[in-house]
Amino acid sequence: MIKQNKIILICILTAFLLINSIFLFFAVSVKLALTGIFVMALSIALAIFIYLKLEKKQTVNEPEEEKNSIDNNAIVEALKEAIPEIIQNLSNVGATTEKASMAVITALNEIIMKSKEGSEEAKAVVDYFIGSEDKIDAHFGESYAAKMIKENESALNKVDNVFHTIKDMNKAFVEELEKIVENVSEVHKFVGEIDKIAFQTKILALNAAIEAARAGKYGKGFSVVADEVRRLSTSSSKSALKVDKVVTHFKTVTSNLLKNMYKDVSKELLEIEKVEHDMGDTFGKFKKSIANISDAISVVTLSYQNITEQIESAVVSLQFQDLTTQQISAVILKINNLLSIIGPLLNNEEISKLVDTSQDSFKTHLDIEITPESLKKEEDVVFF
Repeated sequence: MIKQNKIILICILTAFLLINSIFLFFAVSVKLALTGIFVMALSIALAIFIYLKLEKKQTVNEPEEEKNSIDNNAIVEALKEAIPEIIQNLSNVGATTEKASMAVITALNEIIMKSKEGSEEAKAVVDYFIGSEDKIDAHFGESYAAKMIKENESALNKVDNVFHTIKDMNKAFVEELEKIVENVSEVHKFVGEIDKIAFQTKILALNAAIEAARAGKYGKGFSVVADEVRRLSTSSSKSALKVDKVVTHFKTVTSNLLKNMYKDVSKELLEIEKVEHDMGDTFGKFKKSIANISDAISVVTLSYQNITEQIESAVVSLQFQDLTTQQISAVILKINNLLSIIGPLLNNEEISKLVDTSQDSFKTHLDIEITPESLKKEEDVVFF
């Protein structure tokens, strides 16, 4: 009954240690897991030791050889079953962790290469389109954006000059048309004066004819002159009337043309001013957009650089993975030391052989180190 209880107790403690070891490796960091495993192993060993001491006192009256044989066989069998499994699990955890770390390091190196390539490409795009700190790049020359801005500024200035020229021409044309209208008005007044003079001449000719008729034969010659003057005044009056009609018509046409010109020119001037304002506003927005794009690309480039630096830091941290192996080895060493203390109490050499065999197996499984050659050097990365 006592032997069965010992076996059950050892199996329970071993299962407890194994289950909690696996749980700790998945739940917390490797360092904390190893510390927890060591504490639990030490506690279990101490419990076994205390249990053996108490059992020894309780069975002091029993035959010493039979008691030691039973206790030693039970403990040896339990330890032979538990120790290799614990060490094998720790070895597997170390190997799996190292393998996963190598895979992560390889993936991070690939990400570093891509990030650096992306950073270089983004910088090249910035240098080509935006330029670098208002400096002319030795390879690309003046930036594309700077060239485009200068060309647009030149085109905008030319368009602005054309608009001003059209505006000045329209103003000059309107001024000339106003002068024509004024001259037509003067001609109209002059024609009115001619018509007035012709009418007065006609009156004088009529008076002269009346006086010639009174003079009888003595005024006959003067009557001929009076008729001729009256005929000329009538002809002048008709010509003045025709000229007045033409001038009036021309004045009407020019006045209407001037009104339409005022209307059209005012509208065109407003449109020109609006176009000038819109072009200036659009060009201002364009320059602002170029500046925003420059800032955005700079932020992206900086982000690429920050990501690369962070990943490189992570790779450096992962290169210290061999610390995990050392910590696991330290735990195994402490377990072996504990067993070497318990072994003499049990008077059994199989435990010592088991410890040596398990430790050799553990070293064989973890005989892999992360070397600098296994990682891609930064100098081997080909940039854009």
